[in-house]
Amino acid sequence: MLDELHERAHLKSILLQESIRFGRFVLASGKESDVYVDGKLTTLRADAMPLVGRAFIQKMRALGWIPEAVGGLTVGADP
Repeated sequence: MLDELHERAHLKSILLQESIRFGRFVLASGKESDVYVDGKLTTLRADAMPLVGRAFIQKMRALGWIPEAVGGLTVGADP
């Protein structure tokens, strides 16, 4: 349990350092925001990927989910 808490704290610190920016941002919708979050800057880091994966597994187990398969969007261009 301590390892899980430590990993989540480490993942949170990476998110705060890499993915969250404060300032004035114009979003794609044209609206303005003083906070911008780009999770890819964290989830695509080699040191964060296993932390994200384990966090997802822990959450799925806590919810009693037993997936038969996992899929998602690809990253980058598809031929």
